[in-house]
Amino acid sequence: MPDNHRNLRFETIADLSRELDALESAHNNNALVSTGNWSPGENLQHVARFFKAAFDGFGFMAPAPVRFLIRLFLKPIALKHTLRGGLKIPAKARPVLEPDPGVSFEQGLAELRAQLARIDNAEKMQAPSPILGPLSHDEWTSLQLRHAELHIAKLRPDGPQAPQG
Repeated sequence: MPDNHRNLRFETIADLSRELDALESAHNNNALVSTGNWSPGENLQHVARFFKAAFDGFGFMAPAPVRFLIRLFLKPIALKHTLRGGLKIPAKARPVLEPDPGVSFEQGLAELRAQLARIDNAEKMQAPSPILGPLSHDEWTSLQLRHAELHIAKLRPDGPQAPQG
């Protein structure tokens, strides 16, 4: 199966918000498709839930040795580079992060915009990451943007694309 994911880079929350506007327009014109396993609404709700947990807490933590090693070796990469897909959400994280099956585009978008509004209202993401430990709001913002790039790259506002090659 060809990889029809887009290459995205969000430098700011405003960049992400503009992309959401474009996705909403494409959805309203029946031109939005998902190239991944989740629907557009599921992708958006999952990104929203990751933002929400950074504000409100995850309710679980990885074991301390795992956090130490990941923080030491992977934190700089996770904050600067688009994340890779294919990771399974651990069982204890599913209630917090996994989207509702079949959630509508409108619901996923509304939930994500509600979380972005919290940032616009000067609320800070300060909950510790279950794998990276304590993060500043700026570090959380960077990680959230990298995570959003991963999932939103799977949404094509220009409809299905022919395989390249």
